[in-house]
Amino acid sequence: MAIKVSNKETTYKYIPLSEREDEKPFSVTIRPLSSRELAILEDKLLKISKDESISFNSGSFNWEVCKEGIVDWENLTDEKGKQVAIKIKDGVVTNESLNMLPLYIITEVAGVITAISKDPENAELFVK
Repeated sequence: MAIKVSNKETTYKYIPLSEREDEKPFSVTIRPLSSRELAILEDKLLKISKDESISFNSGSFNWEVCKEGIVDWENLTDEKGKQVAIKIKDGVVTNESLNMLPLYIITEVAGVITAISKDPENAELFVK
């Protein structure tokens, strides 16, 4: 079986499930993370404290995946209906921009970015 290499230049448009019935849905343009990028983020998922208790840092993992993997968005509006542009700094979404999204959207989008990063051959299945 041939391995399909994921490419940082490849992007996909994704519409979150809660937006799919809207006439003008919010959508994100996402890219797969490289194996190295994903490995570094996954290494931060588990934390073992001095008393040997284990914590699973999924919230911060999802946040960082979205910072790295979202490259643009469409149809995000403020309370007055004005379009809100994404802000990118040093190649990643700023915390200020990402903080405008509800946590359930961040969690969902991070799952899709992770899936397309781990299985680029089937990326089209994950963004439907």
